[in-house]
Amino acid sequence: MDGNGGTGHQLKCEDKVVEKLAADYAAMSRGNLAVHHGDLVETVITLEEQLNTFTQMIQLIEKDSSSMCSSVLPEITAQYRSLQPTFSQIDRLQELVDRVQADMDALESQLLVAEEGATKGTLKGVLRSQLSLFSWQDKQATEVPKDNKFEQIEIFRTENFFQSK
Repeated sequence: MDGNGGTGHQLKCEDKVVEKLAADYAAMSRGNLAVHHGDLVETVITLEEQLNTFTQMIQLIEKDSSSMCSSVLPEITAQYRSLQPTFSQIDRLQELVDRVQADMDALESQLLVAEEGATKGTLKGVLRSQLSLFSWQDKQATEVPKDNKFEQIEIFRTENFFQSK
């Protein structure tokens, strides 16, 4: 044995093993690269085709955007201008609907007051008129002044909202 306890032989053996393994891995790498080189080339070609297609689509979008701004947008603007009178008519119609609703609410409140007066006053009115025949003074004493005088509501007129042609 040598002074290293026989490790010198092991190092040489290990060096041989390492060199052998390195040579094997290098050969295998070259083989794997050759095998996969075709796959890599196909992938690169596919990516180039997809990039070309994407570029064409971007160019089409750019062309469509240009045509949209130059032809379609003016048509939309012209159509909007032609609809302006219609928008005014719609606004006037909305005003009419609001006015009719307000008038109907006012008429309904008057109708409720009239119905209440009719249901309360009918029996009393008949009795009072019959009693008044007997005594004129009793009639003056029992009569309550009425403040519920009917006032006609100014309701909508279509002439105010629509022009006659």
